[in-house]
Order: sequence, then structure tokens, then C-alpha cells
Amino acid sequence: MSELLSSRDIEHLFRFEYDRINAGTYDGRLPPFPGVRVGRGIRQYGCCLSKRRRDGSYDLLGFQVTRYLARPEDLLDTIWHEIAHAAAIVFERHTGHGPSWRRHAVRCGADPDRPAKRGLALSILPRLAIATVRCAGACGWVRDYFRVGPVLRQPRRYKCMRCDAGITVAWNRADRD
Repeated sequence: MSELLSSRDIEHLFRFEYDRINAGTYDGRLPPFPGVRVGRGIRQYGCCLSKRRRDGSYDLLGFQVTRYLARPEDLLDTIWHEIAHAAAIVFERHTGHGPSWRRHAVRCGADPDRPAKRGLALSILPRLAIATVRCAGACGWVRDYFRVGPVLRQPRRYKCMRCDAGITVAWNRADRD
């Protein structure tokens, strides 16, 4: 896997693509670039943040994008995907992945049929997991956890999903017991 881009590089690329698409495709009619937050999330690639007004229109609040994308083309497709959301929200007051968004996705250069989670850098996921839960029995069930929740806090209360045996927790970070 290639080296991940820095947050600053991702922010610059997002701003560049937003301004390029706004000027070339939408004749500057999108609002000024609202900013992007580069996060460490793994549940979704990106998010277009907006707030609905009482009159039914929307304010574009900003974008979020994960830094854990394996290839630059996956990052670009995610950026275009989120800009398409912004355009569908601003011009047509539609959220989601309906026909309005699909039209804007094509105009922005995104693939509207791209499968979810295709470009996540899966090789880094084990390094991000905070704990690994295993079956204490013989079935071999294993699951990585990325957030602390009840299973990790009180593992004695839980049993294996397959064979009903107990579970064990192995913390992957040195600061845990």
C-alpha cells in the first residue's frame, strides 16, 4: 500500500477540486468552499454536512472525509461524490443518493454506481483496532473492535455468537490492561 496523504494535502486537494468543479461545471453558483474536516473514521468515506432552513432550503456547512483511502483515485472519487451532494442540496434541495444526486455525480466526475467501501485501505484496519475479541471455545470466532463499548468493558457478560462459549479480549494498545 502506498503512503497515506497528509490531512493538509487532502484539505488542499478537496478545496482545489471544489473550486475547479464550481467554476467549470456550475459557473461559480455553489457557495464558497465551506471547509473540510479530515478524520480517522472507517465507517464511511465522506460526508456532506448541511442544515435545513425553515423555508426548505439548505445551508452547506462543510465536508468530512476519511484519511484511510488506499489510492488517490478513491480519494478523488470520494471528493467528487461529496461535491455532488453539495450541488444536489444547494440547487435541488435533495439529500441522499436519488436521481438528483446521480445527475450531479456524473457532472462532477464521480461514479454513481461505485460500490461502498471499495477503496478503504483494508491493510491498515488491524492497526486501527483497539481490541480483538475471540471465542474462548473451539469455534474460532474473532472480531476486531474499533470503539470501546459494553463488550469490551464487561466481557464476562457476553458469549460467543457461534458456540455460546465465553469470550476473551486482547487489547491492541499498550495503554490498556
